[in-house]
Amino acid sequence: MNAFIVAILGIWHLYQLTKLLPWQMSPSILVIFCILIIMAMYLKCRPIYNRISLGTFMEGTLLGMQLVVALLYFPIQPSFAYLGLFALFIGVEMVRIHIGELGILLERQQKGMDEERLQVNETFRVVRSQRHDFLKHVSALQFMIEQDQMAAAKEYMNELVDGFEETNLSIKGEKGVVAGILHQMFRKGKQKKIQTTYHLDVPLSSLPFNDQDLVALIGNVLANAVEAAEAYQEEKRGAAQVTVQFYKRSGLYILTCSNHCQPIPNSILDTMYERYGQTTKRGEHEGMGTKIIADIVKRHHGHLDFNYKNEEFVLKIKIPAIVRR
Repeated sequence: MNAFIVAILGIWHLYQLTKLLPWQMSPSILVIFCILIIMAMYLKCRPIYNRISLGTFMEGTLLGMQLVVALLYFPIQPSFAYLGLFALFIGVEMVRIHIGELGILLERQQKGMDEERLQVNETFRVVRSQRHDFLKHVSALQFMIEQDQMAAAKEYMNELVDGFEETNLSIKGEKGVVAGILHQMFRKGKQKKIQTTYHLDVPLSSLPFNDQDLVALIGNVLANAVEAAEAYQEEKRGAAQVTVQFYKRSGLYILTCSNHCQPIPNSILDTMYERYGQTTKRGEHEGMGTKIIADIVKRHHGHLDFNYKNEEFVLKIKIPAIVRR
């Protein structure tokens, strides 16, 4: 509804601006011209308006300001002051979009913090459970060996090693927040039968980030990779892989994430890490993850590169190994 009112106000402003033209435009052409421009602007900004919700008070305040600006055309004779009124209208609309985007980011950060807490709790619940049952596993193995059930003991041991390896890959040298993300994504990939592999020469927690940026970067990189691999697997009916590599070379931390992926349109590839709303995912996805990744890399003076070839998407991030005080 608000978008419709803004569109009507936009037509009103454009109509008033036509009074500054040195020639008169026929009413029918004027109406068609204004409607076409507003439709183009609405279609371009629709993804933003669909996400923005500022609340009744803020929306009412901004719309009230725009109505006041629109009414100022009546006491003012056609002059270049009309351009100032139009600029005020655009300025208020830019404020609306900016506040809306900030609200979306804050909401996403809050949701991320809640998920982060759950992931950490789940990871250490698994660790406590494994430690609690350790002596029981030893007793079971001892009984099998005493009964000369070597094949059964070997199979039991292999299952134990797989379980311990899954947890160890996630928590080895990592902060709790990072361990939670790694463990959760590893388990999610396993549940979806996606081969998820971590090759971490140094802990991801070594990145010179605060916890918030660390969680946002790693969480979005892994979530995007696993979801893309899952979609690929469903479409192709074949096995999908996600591989994460992290190492330090010549004063740089280098993070590489590769995953199977369905074909990506060039229109999305060209601006994937440049603006919000770029996504190939089905369902209710806002397409914010890639832009968040790019913003974090830029904020830490890093470099981001990616390519898509032969149904494989590869993201490479380089961050200077600088300790900030």
